[in-house]
Amino acid sequence: MSVTAALHRFATTQPDRTAIRFERDALTWRDLDILVERFAQDIDAHVAKDQGVAICLPNCPAQVILVLAVARSGREAQVLDPQWPREMLVQTLRAVAPGLCYGAKELDLEGTPTWVVDPRQGFDALACAPPRRANGDRLNEPSSDTAFYVGFTSGSTGVPKGYRRTHASWLKSFEADRIEFGITSGDVVLALGPLTHSLFLYALIRGLNAGATVVMCHTFQSGAAIRLIRRAAVTVIYGVPTHYRLLLAAAKRQNTGTIPAVRWVLCSGATWTGADKSQLHTMFPNAELGEFYGASELSFVTLAKSSENVPEHSVGRAFEGVEIAIHRQDGQPAPPYEPGLIFVKSDLVFKGYACGAEGATLRSEDAISVGDIGYLDARRFLYLVGRADRMLVTSGRNVYPEEVEAVLNAHPAIDMSAVIGVTDRGRGQSVIALVSCVHDDAPTWAELGPFMRKRLAPYKMPRQVAALSDWPLTRSGKTDLRAIERLWSSRAYRLLT
Repeated sequence: MSVTAALHRFATTQPDRTAIRFERDALTWRDLDILVERFAQDIDAHVAKDQGVAICLPNCPAQVILVLAVARSGREAQVLDPQWPREMLVQTLRAVAPGLCYGAKELDLEGTPTWVVDPRQGFDALACAPPRRANGDRLNEPSSDTAFYVGFTSGSTGVPKGYRRTHASWLKSFEADRIEFGITSGDVVLALGPLTHSLFLYALIRGLNAGATVVMCHTFQSGAAIRLIRRAAVTVIYGVPTHYRLLLAAAKRQNTGTIPAVRWVLCSGATWTGADKSQLHTMFPNAELGEFYGASELSFVTLAKSSENVPEHSVGRAFEGVEIAIHRQDGQPAPPYEPGLIFVKSDLVFKGYACGAEGATLRSEDAISVGDIGYLDARRFLYLVGRADRMLVTSGRNVYPEEVEAVLNAHPAIDMSAVIGVTDRGRGQSVIALVSCVHDDAPTWAELGPFMRKRLAPYKMPRQVAALSDWPLTRSGKTDLRAIERLWSSRAYRLLT
């Protein structure tokens, strides 16, 4: 079995139904199967079995077909972000050494051919090339233990962390996903973000594997997305918190009203606020909210469903088929409520790194940790404390920025926050917070200080809090911490006094 095996099955059983809708451009199951097979055979003829295929394109119909075709051919699709700086793109391509690169422009890679693809062309234009093999035979399905995808973490310099996924790991995710969400051929699945983010690539391939119609956009625009949800009768939405905040703001401006067809609103990447959840329930009255915690290497780890009795501040219980353990520094199991390294055991985890991250995981027998710190309660709900690599040491005490950020984000005037450590001769590091405010008027220190003191130990209190007018985000919708540090260094902020 492979992640693309379902394409031919649904092309046979529901050939004339819509498989993919890219804004107003649609493709039936029959035509999708034909198109993917044509490109897969062309890749098979030009790329060695042990080489990958780099795809460096923005969201577009060609990107969708190429990712599926590379997986169908038994090669790994190395999905790069075309918005990376050129030097980082070149370094990454050298590290993964593809046999072929598809891009919107020639990349001048020594020894690696680049086939230029126009991202503006639709499915009809793609159907013109390349030709089938002369005998027209279909390729054999790749084995399930073959790597089909290399995803990359975002970054601004150097070689990003590239992680490999096998067909088997995602097929196991699909099995667990079916139990958790029950996505079927009757659903219409919307991926709000780019395929360079693994969540949205997963939404695409998961939807197709279930026989659902998958809806995508060239770029996310909140007002257009709301209209698309209505027009396409979307039932399942995948997004990150930034997408949903923008959708809610657009719905308020447009006086959108309720959208009853949606039955799942799924989110990953960061936690929602209580206000976000309440407004989403109002906008999608028949939808259940599902929030994932996971990592690129681990896939889904926990799930918090709105229908389940999830404790406040918990990221949920273990996802179907996942085992979670908390280890002390000496490697021994930690009792309930004692923080330690989160270790995960499941069939959903990655195969290994393609580049940029040797030694980035810890292993304990057949369990893996990516360095996140957390604890389990008596009912085995997981709580995140922070990441080991973000931990600050101030006056000899450990501070996890995520804990301080959670307190700041709970203030009604603050939309987002980021906590960093600044070198301090006396303390080692000083805790500094930067915030984005809901309205233009930021709270004063006199208002914010007492709010934090009620919720934080004195040594965890930020020494300074500053407001930013423009909040930096990565392409995946998370806070860009490197950019935050640069803004602090350049004094591009306003201190709250």
